[in-house]
Amino acid sequence: MSLPSVHSQALWFFSDRLIRDGLNLGGIPAREYLKTVAYKDEIPEFRDTLKKIGDTQGWGLADIKKMFSNELWDQLVFDTVQT
Repeated sequence: MSLPSVHSQALWFFSDRLIRDGLNLGGIPAREYLKTVAYKDEIPEFRDTLKKIGDTQGWGLADIKKMFSNELWDQLVFDTVQT
Protein backbone atom coordinates (compact mmCIF):
# COMPACT_ATOMS: atom_id res chain seq x y z
CA MET A 1 0.00 0.00 0.00
CA SER A 2 1.39 3.40 -0.90
CA LEU A 3 0.94 6.58 1.08
CA PRO A 4 -1.22 9.35 -0.35
CA SER A 5 0.71 11.86 -2.40
CA VAL A 6 1.58 15.23 -0.94
CA HIS A 7 -0.82 16.75 -3.48
CA SER A 8 -3.77 14.65 -2.30
CA GLN A 9 -2.92 15.34 1.35
CA ALA A 10 -2.83 19.08 0.66
CA LEU A 11 -6.09 18.87 -1.32
CA TRP A 12 -7.78 17.06 1.59
CA PHE A 13 -6.46 19.62 4.11
CA PHE A 14 -7.69 22.60 2.11
CA SER A 15 -11.00 20.95 1.24
CA ASP A 16 -11.62 20.17 4.89
CA ARG A 17 -10.74 23.75 5.87
CA LEU A 18 -13.09 25.15 3.24
CA ILE A 19 -15.89 22.94 4.48
CA ARG A 20 -15.27 23.95 8.12
CA ASP A 21 -14.63 27.61 7.38
CA GLY A 22 -17.88 28.46 5.69
CA LEU A 23 -17.89 27.11 2.13
CA ASN A 24 -21.42 27.26 0.75
CA LEU A 25 -22.77 25.19 -2.12
CA GLY A 26 -25.91 26.61 -3.67
CA GLY A 27 -26.28 28.88 -0.66
CA ILE A 28 -26.18 25.93 1.76
CA PRO A 29 -23.27 25.34 4.17
CA ALA A 30 -21.09 22.60 2.68
CA ARG A 31 -21.58 20.01 5.42
CA GLU A 32 -25.34 20.48 5.34
CA TYR A 33 -25.26 20.20 1.54
CA LEU A 34 -23.25 16.97 1.71
CA LYS A 35 -25.70 15.51 4.22
CA THR A 36 -29.02 16.69 2.78
CA VAL A 37 -28.33 16.83 -0.95
CA ALA A 38 -25.16 15.19 -2.25
CA TYR A 39 -25.17 12.09 0.00
CA LYS A 40 -28.74 12.17 1.26
CA ASP A 41 -29.37 8.49 0.51
CA GLU A 42 -25.78 7.23 0.84
CA ILE A 43 -25.12 8.36 4.42
CA PRO A 44 -27.98 6.33 5.98
CA GLU A 45 -26.98 3.36 3.83
CA PHE A 46 -23.36 3.70 4.99
CA ARG A 47 -24.49 3.96 8.64
CA ASP A 48 -26.59 0.80 8.18
CA THR A 49 -23.57 -0.99 6.69
CA LEU A 50 -21.43 0.08 9.65
CA LYS A 51 -24.12 -1.28 11.97
CA LYS A 52 -24.15 -4.63 10.15
CA ILE A 53 -20.37 -4.88 10.36
CA GLY A 54 -20.47 -3.96 14.03
CA ASP A 55 -23.20 -6.49 14.74
CA THR A 56 -21.00 -9.31 13.44
CA GLN A 57 -18.24 -8.21 15.84
CA GLY A 58 -20.44 -7.53 18.85
CA TRP A 59 -20.15 -3.73 18.55
CA GLY A 60 -22.96 -1.22 18.44
CA LEU A 61 -22.91 2.05 16.52
CA ALA A 62 -22.01 3.86 19.75
CA ASP A 63 -18.87 1.71 19.99
CA ILE A 64 -18.01 2.42 16.37
CA LYS A 65 -18.53 6.12 16.95
CA LYS A 66 -16.13 6.02 19.89
CA MET A 67 -13.49 4.33 17.70
CA PHE A 68 -13.86 6.48 14.58
CA SER A 69 -15.25 9.76 15.86
CA ASN A 70 -14.07 12.97 14.26
CA GLU A 71 -15.72 16.32 13.69
CA LEU A 72 -16.93 15.58 10.16
CA TRP A 73 -18.13 12.02 10.77
CA ASP A 74 -19.87 13.06 13.98
CA GLN A 75 -21.88 15.61 12.04
CA LEU A 76 -22.55 13.61 8.87
CA VAL A 77 -22.61 9.94 9.85
CA PHE A 78 -22.91 9.62 13.61
CA ASP A 79 -25.36 12.46 14.29
CA THR A 80 -28.16 10.04 15.23
CA VAL A 81 -25.94 7.79 17.39
CA GLN A 82 -26.20 8.25 21.15
CA THR A 83 -23.06 7.57 23.16
